[in-house]
Amino acid sequence: MSASPPFATVPPDPEGAPSAYGGPRTIPWWLRGILVIGGAILATLLFTAFMLAPERRGFGTHRQLGLPPCTLVQTIGMRCPSCGMTTSWACLTKGQVFKAFAMNAGGALFGIYSIFLAPYFLGSGLSGRWIWRRPNEWVVLFIGVTVMGTTLIDWTFRVLLR
Repeated sequence: MSASPPFATVPPDPEGAPSAYGGPRTIPWWLRGILVIGGAILATLLFTAFMLAPERRGFGTHRQLGLPPCTLVQTIGMRCPSCGMTTSWACLTKGQVFKAFAMNAGGALFGIYSIFLAPYFLGSGLSGRWIWRRPNEWVVLFIGVTVMGTTLIDWTFRVLLR
């Protein structure tokens, strides 16, 4: 019979057992897959944005990827709420934070969230344990509402001030 050393930390939790900071410490296999895929997608988007040259006019950077021009701009001459997001991410990944917010504030905010979420998702998914805390539905709701709200407010100002 072996005794555990007196300096041992916390014994490993069984699958789904609550931890000291709330929620299960270990992550179920299906959620690990979602986290790894989500983190890889965000990291790929950030890397792609880093490789693009931001358009001076504030939108159209996505054309460097072979994508078509914005339909709304072509049909009625007005930028859509997502116009400038790729340009915003391209500026953000080059350290031009203020310029990124000027191009599309919602896109810049989502890009900043992605800079933190990509390694968090990948690290948690690959290790099988939350590397910081388990996010709850309020955190997810806050991120979604701030990005969508900022995007719509930014678009409203662009429409009114054009």
